[in-house]
Amino acid sequence: MTEPNSPVTLTRQALYDLIWATPIDRLAKEYGISGRGLQKICERLDVPAPPRGYWAKLAADKKVVQYRLAPAKPGTPLEATIRATPAAISPEPVSAQVQTVIDLQRANAKPVAVSKTLRNDRPPTKSQPCRRGI
Repeated sequence: MTEPNSPVTLTRQALYDLIWATPIDRLAKEYGISGRGLQKICERLDVPAPPRGYWAKLAADKKVVQYRLAPAKPGTPLEATIRATPAAISPEPVSAQVQTVIDLQRANAKPVAVSKTLRNDRPPTKSQPCRRGI
């Protein structure tokens, strides 16, 4: 792996080889993105990914099937660049004066009462049909 947070460009074949050698979540973590993000990249490049349970079956010495990488369809990108998700920026601390105002507002706030059952007592309008029994 290269430097953290540096973009990585992978071809369809390279991505296919990686996806079938390492679980998606673990591979995604190495690239600094989510597993779903890596799945979307696979979908965009038309790269088949292992189905659910593939790695568990493989670990249990069960029979597994690896899908072939079909030739790229017209219009399918041949490579993708993966950039790590930037780290969240923590908010700046508030001053003591502002914190005092916040604390006073919280102390004076009235609690909100919510009934146990929610009802809509307004009659339905023409654009909103009556939905009784829901």
